[in-house]
Amino acid sequence: MDFVTLKKNLKKDFKGFTPRKVALLGDSATQFLAQATRAAGYNRKVDLQIFESDYDQIDLQIIDTASELYNFSPQYVVIFFCTQKLLEKFYKSSYSDRVSFADNFLTHLQKLTDRLSQELPSTRIDRPVS
Repeated sequence: MDFVTLKKNLKKDFKGFTPRKVALLGDSATQFLAQATRAAGYNRKVDLQIFESDYDQIDLQIIDTASELYNFSPQYVVIFFCTQKLLEKFYKSSYSDRVSFADNFLTHLQKLTDRLSQELPSTRIDRPVS
């Protein structure tokens, strides 16, 4: 299903559908992802209530337990890292740091998901594959 067709679901009535809270944290704009996610819920009779963090606030939202993320108390958290931004960070890093760039990124992501698991125990956390 393409985005235009999917987006039409946003105008439909979600009343009576099972509500679920989803938090989107991204290092880039997530508006289209939020729209597509909510609209996809309609096809499964789920009223996805979406929280979008501000641009590039992944770490701050997860580290600060008084953040909007924790106040929202989501059942699911999606962490979206833009591959172009990761590539930019990779190229800006020293040649010696590039060898361990992927491992360091996965370690950082693991720390973030560990924190989420600790602070939001009822939240679904699918961990990265290492």
